[in-house]
Parts: sequence; C-alpha cells; structure tokens
Amino acid sequence: MIGIDTNVLVRFITEDNRQQWALAVDLLNQLSPKNPGWVSLVTAVELEWVLSRSYRMKRADVVICYQMLLQVEDLRFEYREFLERALESYERSSAGLGDHVIAMGGRESGCSATFTFDKDAARAAGMTLLG
Repeated sequence: MIGIDTNVLVRFITEDNRQQWALAVDLLNQLSPKNPGWVSLVTAVELEWVLSRSYRMKRADVVICYQMLLQVEDLRFEYREFLERALESYERSSAGLGDHVIAMGGRESGCSATFTFDKDAARAAGMTLLG
C-alpha cells in the first residue's frame, strides 16, 4: 500500500500543472489490489479545503470529485464510511467538510456537544456556538 497526499489528488483533479498531472495519473494507474493507494481522513478533509478555497470550486463540483475518487477501486480511504456520511452532510449544508468531520466525530465519540466560535459550523454542522 502507498499513501497519497492531498497535492497528488489536487493535481489529478484540476490538471493545473500538466507535468504533475501526468505523474499523478501514472501513479494512480499503477495502483492494484495488491498495492492500493491509501488516503487518510486528514488528506480527504484537506482536499475539500484546497478545492473550495484555492480553486474556488463549487460545492456540487467538490462532491462530484469525491464521488469520482471514492469509485477508484484501488484507493482505500481511512474511515471510508465515516467520510461518506460526512460528505452527505457537507453536500446539504454551507459548512466545510472539516466542520462536519469534527461535529460527527464528536457525536460518534459520545460528546454531549462540540463547541465552536464559527456560527456557520454551529448552524450547518450541528456544533454548539460558544459565546
């Protein structure tokens, strides 16, 4: 198994650097059931942030990118089912994917509340506004 960093996925999706895009495609094409790629939850969350902030990608397009990546047979996602639930929640709200991961992680870990100063995260991801 090999780890895949956020910037490799970004190059693969955006094709903004042809040389790096070609390298990313080659790497992903080398994946196999015996040598899959591994995407950490941190990488998955960071990907949304980069696509939405740096590339100004619309939420619906970001979701399509994740759906595409989740269909790559030889990519393994850390906490895949958790990520899929967070993506469903993200798709229906205005909060970032990281906010949904934080809020859901807290709920699933037994927290009675997850506090934030972020009004949007409180409203859209189900956190509790502090202050």
